[in-house]
Amino acid sequence: MRGVVLALVGASSLALLACAPGASTRPLRRNTTAVGTAAASATGAIDGRTRQTEAPVAATTLAPPPAAAPATQDYRATFKSPAAGQRFVGTAKCLSCHDEDAPDWKDSRHASTLRPASMDDEDRLANLVPCSDMGVQKVLGGVHQLRFLVEEPGTDWGKGRLLLLPCAWNAATKSLEMRHAEDWRTLPFETSCAHCHVTDQAKDWSYHEASIGCEACHAAGSAHAEDPTAQNTWSFKGRTAAEEVTVCASCHLQGGKSKRTGRNFPDGYVPGGSLFDDFEFDWASLDNAPVEEAIDMHQKKLIRDIVVNGEQGLRCTSCHEMHGMKHEKHEKLPRQAFCDTCHEPGSNKLKEYRQSCPVCEF
Repeated sequence: MRGVVLALVGASSLALLACAPGASTRPLRRNTTAVGTAAASATGAIDGRTRQTEAPVAATTLAPPPAAAPATQDYRATFKSPAAGQRFVGTAKCLSCHDEDAPDWKDSRHASTLRPASMDDEDRLANLVPCSDMGVQKVLGGVHQLRFLVEEPGTDWGKGRLLLLPCAWNAATKSLEMRHAEDWRTLPFETSCAHCHVTDQAKDWSYHEASIGCEACHAAGSAHAEDPTAQNTWSFKGRTAAEEVTVCASCHLQGGKSKRTGRNFPDGYVPGGSLFDDFEFDWASLDNAPVEEAIDMHQKKLIRDIVVNGEQGLRCTSCHEMHGMKHEKHEKLPRQAFCDTCHEPGSNKLKEYRQSCPVCEF
């Protein structure tokens, strides 16, 4: 199953410098400097939408693959979520009632997918020479790789306001990696990565919440906040495996694209509604995937097993906690064939692997 220790992609061929983070407390920088043939400027801060070790696997006898069962719903069909059309109210509103889930969510990586830059982040960037005089408003990642985001002054939402600086910090090697040194200013964060790092991204690229909040998985909650019932929210209780993993797939099935927009994320998906009527993925590509892509493959193959082949055995929450995203549960499962996706057969040792995105925490 999903590896607990995620490996960092190897350093880019453009990795140039090894710079240790400083310890001084520097004021935020807002100067401009050139990187390759590009330059950046950053002013102000953005605060959301302007419109309002390897873990052991139980070494027991291999269990047979789960028996296939007919899919309860055609995964390509179009159907609506019971929460379609509702307004987003924000995670703080949700947790005012569901306070028992607050500690787990706040400590999860979902809660910090896009976070405000700290003084430590600012200081680290100052030690990466090509970007040392640039400002930073938000950051991505941190366990494997740290990416710094700046706001492009005067750019409207239609084009995206946040840009990823070309300087990345490799947390494992404690060194600089350069990414998109020549064209980084042409790649707005909102049009590529943001969909799976924020909640409720709108058509104009603005967003409601800079994290994967409650409503990213349970759907917009205005009706539920006014009159809490099980019928006006998307609860995972009692759901089929296909219903559950479809929500996870809306972000974790990387490599697909929207039929309607051509972008690398679904168009108009609402938890509980149809995903694959618009979002297409080349399932056959999983059959000959390189061994080193094991971590990327485990969730994609599981999604295919369930939504395409109708299998009902394993699902995402068989191994991962819903809110805290912990995965100790997978250590207690009987060893089965699917475990060999990430682990060496007959062993708890993780296979050598790389991640397609060094920032993402699969």
